[in-house]
Amino acid sequence: MNTNSGYASVTINSAEARDLQQPGSHEQPQPTARSVGDAQRLVIGGGAEITDRATGYASYNTSTDSATPANVMDTVKSPTGGPVVGRDIKPTDTIDVGGMRTSISAALAAGLIVQNADGTYRAPGAPASVVSPVTQPEQQEQQNEPQQEQQPEKVVDLEPVAHQYVEEMVNGVDNMTATSVIDGIINGGTVSEGDVAQVASQLGIEPGEAQQRITHVREAYESQARELISHASPGSDVEEIIRYGYEQQPELMNRAIKAHIQDEDPRAYDALVRQFWTDLPRVNPDALLNATNAKELGVQRDSSGTITVNIPGVGRMPFAAAVRSGFIAKR
Repeated sequence: MNTNSGYASVTINSAEARDLQQPGSHEQPQPTARSVGDAQRLVIGGGAEITDRATGYASYNTSTDSATPANVMDTVKSPTGGPVVGRDIKPTDTIDVGGMRTSISAALAAGLIVQNADGTYRAPGAPASVVSPVTQPEQQEQQNEPQQEQQPEKVVDLEPVAHQYVEEMVNGVDNMTATSVIDGIINGGTVSEGDVAQVASQLGIEPGEAQQRITHVREAYESQARELISHASPGSDVEEIIRYGYEQQPELMNRAIKAHIQDEDPRAYDALVRQFWTDLPRVNPDALLNATNAKELGVQRDSSGTITVNIPGVGRMPFAAAVRSGFIAKR
């Protein structure tokens, strides 16, 4: 698969970074800098940027992720360690965001929580009614009520020719052979000669034509996968994410392909993209440490070897935890 490398910026408001490792390469790309308006962008190799923006806090956004979990207020504790809810929550109480405990006042200043008109607090995406002052048992009862699941939209059809080939195979080939062909496409793209022969025989076409059709369908699914990954990680080097999936996370990649082809899930590759970003310190830590403004942005390696960043209003935390918790944004 060949596409042009793109650029994606990772925003930690004043601490951010990302890079894409070139598998098999022993040389790390050297960063270059350029200015974009009031932001300083560091381009690290073929598909990454670090952006320094003087705003209040940072967030990591995908179509299904929010910066703060809706139930984060359940983690609030008093300075003595006891649970606190509703109107009893004070600015000096603490809250756990992404495995790191900080004060309510700091979380509010960082935009990780918001304050309601009645003085209570909630996660930014949670409706005010969820956090109205109630007792802990009442809160638990609310949380246990069945939630109506929103049916996600389906992946759009393949381009017309590939869609026609799939329809003809589904309608004209026995279920066992059709399933085997799809499994072959999912598991590395190789379809057995026996399956090709069965498709040709049952559709009344030559084996060469059957192979051409199967190849066309596989390439159409691959093209669609790139579009889904690009939507999940706008501006990123899609080929690097795909390569990372096959080489570093084959099981996760396989599940994503199955969700894409079998379930027609438009968010099939979102988990792979999140894992790619979370793994960045392990895949290529030097790209973070050697960025020209790494010191200014607080990128460090601690005594255990963990790459950490400084989140304004929250404090220092591992880069991977910052990604998982929603402090880092891809734009």
